[in-house]
Amino acid sequence: MHKPHFVRRLPALLSIFVILKVKESEAWHEHRTDWRTYLRSLPSAWRRFLYLVVLLTAMGFISHGTQDLYPTFLQQQRHFTTTGVALTTMLSMVGAIFGVITSVQIGAVASQIGAGSFSGAVNGIGVLRQGAPLVTSLMIAGAVGSAICSDLGARQVREDIDAMKVMGINPV
Repeated sequence: MHKPHFVRRLPALLSIFVILKVKESEAWHEHRTDWRTYLRSLPSAWRRFLYLVVLLTAMGFISHGTQDLYPTFLQQQRHFTTTGVALTTMLSMVGAIFGVITSVQIGAVASQIGAGSFSGAVNGIGVLRQGAPLVTSLMIAGAVGSAICSDLGARQVREDIDAMKVMGINPV
């Protein structure tokens, strides 16, 4: 169903309303940092800033290529099924997000206790030992659940469910 144009514009209008009419809290005003502070700190960290600009630009260029080409590669070269391609792509995207969040959190804690140099090793071990099995099991559980639902839907369409009920068999 096609949504009316005004419905699609409501989030943008809501954000404009929030910017113009909603007042910030006192705590926000008290701890706010203005842009001049950031601009003054730029000359002392210009190499890091330039590195981040180049890095994020390169990641933007690379990620589009991998998002578009990797599923095609899996399907044509590795002979994955459509479901396998979807699961692999979904797992890699969720895994990347999970890894970044874990890295940021562990890095912050490690630098607070003075072990910032170990944060890379701890991140790798933590993601491999704890995060990867958790994310993989959640993704597989989702895939199995959707497969069961699609099978039940197909059986309902073919009237297999009604036939099982007539025979006295519980279909679920």
